[in-house]
Amino acid sequence: MKKIVNYTLISLVMIALIDGCARRSSGLSRACQPGMYCYKNINFGPSKGRAFEQGVRDGCRTREGTFTKDYSRSQNNLYQEGWQLGMSRCKQQLPNEGTIQDEINSRKRAEYQIQQLKLQQSMQQEDEVNIVDAILESERNRDTQDFEY
Repeated sequence: MKKIVNYTLISLVMIALIDGCARRSSGLSRACQPGMYCYKNINFGPSKGRAFEQGVRDGCRTREGTFTKDYSRSQNNLYQEGWQLGMSRCKQQLPNEGTIQDEINSRKRAEYQIQQLKLQQSMQQEDEVNIVDAILESERNRDTQDFEY
């Protein structure tokens, strides 16, 4: 009688384990369906647009050991959501060493790009001021010429 109970318990545990593994593997191997976003054979759920998808890719790259974050998009909620999902769902394939330095370098690149954009904007504004000054000067010259007649 005791053997029957032991075999029954062992059988139930094995069935539960096999069933759980079968459900898990069928969920991962399921093909990506239309409207869903899959990256590296991982289904990240419904596609929420380019920012979300870029966030997933950047989060996965970071999780794999290469810190990647687009600071120009980091204020975008969909990008942030994708980045967090990528970080949490992608497997770490390489040691995650140096990510702090990678983040520092990434921030420095972003700051440099921002400085370049500000410089371009200030140059454009300076050009616009010069154009306006030239127009005003030509108007003044025309007005003074009118008085000479």
